[in-house]
Amino acid sequence: MIIQRYISREVLASLGGVILVLMLIFLSNRFVRFLSQAVSGEVHSDIIFELLSLKMLTYFSIMLPLSLFLGILLALGRMYRDNEVVALAASGVGNKQILKIILSLGLVLAVVEGAFSLYITPWSEEKGYQLQEEAQARSDMTGIRAGQFNEGTSGEKIYFVERLNPLANTMENIFVDGKQQGRNGIISSAEGEQRTNKETGDRFMVLKNGYRYEGEPGQPEFRITKFSEYAFRIEEHEVKQIRRKRDALSTAALWNSTDKRDIGQLQWRLSLPVSIILLAALAVPLSRTTPRQGKYSKLFTGIVLYIVYMNLLGMGQAWVEKDKIPAFVGMWWVHLLMLGVVYYMMRERQTRLMTIFSFHNIKNIFRPGK
Repeated sequence: MIIQRYISREVLASLGGVILVLMLIFLSNRFVRFLSQAVSGEVHSDIIFELLSLKMLTYFSIMLPLSLFLGILLALGRMYRDNEVVALAASGVGNKQILKIILSLGLVLAVVEGAFSLYITPWSEEKGYQLQEEAQARSDMTGIRAGQFNEGTSGEKIYFVERLNPLANTMENIFVDGKQQGRNGIISSAEGEQRTNKETGDRFMVLKNGYRYEGEPGQPEFRITKFSEYAFRIEEHEVKQIRRKRDALSTAALWNSTDKRDIGQLQWRLSLPVSIILLAALAVPLSRTTPRQGKYSKLFTGIVLYIVYMNLLGMGQAWVEKDKIPAFVGMWWVHLLMLGVVYYMMRERQTRLMTIFSFHNIKNIFRPGK
């Protein structure tokens, strides 16, 4: 029991480090993309961090199999380097016991992965679409692109903004052509921002240091008004549904569907917890190193095997969606192939150890003085 806790703790510590690094890389890349989309008007700046939090759930589901695989390789690799595995073997904890400990941990994480891939990830993807729809509905300014003329959602205003700052929610050098208080007019402003009334929840476009031109040039009623602040209410509009990807469909909807693309998506979700167990089993024989090799010596081989495995799963999913193979075959042949690789590596390692031990026995028999 003590050995089991020790090995599990070592693996989980390595897993945590790997998944933290991967999460930072993926989230920083996604954050930059969200900022770019906010500048171009494709995503509302108010919901960037909410969308990023939801994406974190999706990335966790994708990264967990790889993180566990690399975590086992790093943890056992270090134990081989420090001769801890040899000490465990001398204490009666052999390769089979280590494999059982790793598979027990893998089964627990496979349940976690199943919960994420089948339920939490689809929910987070759907929630992200809903947030974007609600943001577009409540703001007439959604969709504005810097350096271009943009039509408001209601079609009553034309906007031009030279520069946008989505994080600060501010704009510079603004031009607005539209009707205000029943009269046509043109507004030019050096800067502006969006504000929300905390009591009513209404949103306002506040322009600063600008001019308002009303009427027809050359007519007596033409007026020019200078202002330090000019605000107008941003109307809410009907929610327009964004086209969903299959990642956002619920598992129940995929299960009841006969569409080949839905079947392929369902099998992908089911494959992720299965891959947890197979990769955990593969990491045990693959992690065997000598003290001279170091704990990182098998990482390259492990990453290559992981890439091949995931690419084969992607190829299997594509074949199911294109109806090139029967649905009952689906992606399961890839898992069977990986199971064969695991079995081969286990047998090869066992045969190699038996050969080494037999060689030492023969030397002891014929050694002088024995």
